[in-house]
Amino acid sequence: MKTRVFAVMIAMLTGGCGSVAFNSQFPQAPQAVAAAGSPALGLATVRDTRTSTTLGKIGLATVVSGPELDDYLYHSLSAALVQKGFAVQNAPDPGTGSSAGFNAKIVQVTVQSASLHTFDAIMAPAQVTLVIAIQVCDPTGKVLYSQTYQSDTKDYIGMHSQAGYETRTGEVLSQAVTQAVNAAMADQQLLAALK
Repeated sequence: MKTRVFAVMIAMLTGGCGSVAFNSQFPQAPQAVAAAGSPALGLATVRDTRTSTTLGKIGLATVVSGPELDDYLYHSLSAALVQKGFAVQNAPDPGTGSSAGFNAKIVQVTVQSASLHTFDAIMAPAQVTLVIAIQVCDPTGKVLYSQTYQSDTKDYIGMHSQAGYETRTGEVLSQAVTQAVNAAMADQQLLAALK
């Protein structure tokens, strides 16, 4: 009898909010304004090469993040580049016909993988991993520099609120984005290639 009660309790604790899927809702993305006279730098739309938008699970609940992850990454990297002294502009993908006439270097960011897992939102921290690749190209598509950056974070999701886990998972994922962007901004070779 005790074993059955214990098994039921474990199932309840590790069950998350049941076998459902939900999208992560990110906080407001960072923004920055370029100083007058800052050199122009293009930032192309984020590529996402993941085969699925599923990140992982909180208990039995599936966590999903699609374009909102790409959008948050784009704005986070844009703000970081502005803080490094660049005037960031929306840019076409490097090497495409639409890049003709664009004279600045273009940064292309790719989400290679993203995951978030925990067996329970309260009892165990979520393991979050994000891998991004950044290429610096000239408008013709010639790659001047390429590097990958990874963030590995742990954070508790916490109690299920009325809004669900969507907001909290977005906050946790935003921390992973910030860590990866900070790693890129600490790469002196990347910064040298941008100039």
